[in-house]
Amino acid sequence: MYFRNVQLQNFVSNLGARRDAASLSDDVLRTWVLDKAHALDLPVKRDNVTITHEPEGRHIEVRYQVDMNLPGYSVKLHFYPAAGSP
Repeated sequence: MYFRNVQLQNFVSNLGARRDAASLSDDVLRTWVLDKAHALDLPVKRDNVTITHEPEGRHIEVRYQVDMNLPGYSVKLHFYPAAGSP
């Protein structure tokens, strides 16, 4: 699970660093993030992806949780991959 989250973090970071990112719509970026998350079998939904516009540039944030059920123990793991673009 952690390795797949790192892969998503790298994808989001690279997406924010793309030269053409500024010309892409928020919906296109959100769809790309969702497609990548689903390809990695991560439980990311549309409302888990937030794109904001700040003076420094656009910021992409993904917030999701995974329920882990281990013998005798259950825990919710929270993940927050994010990146900004100039």
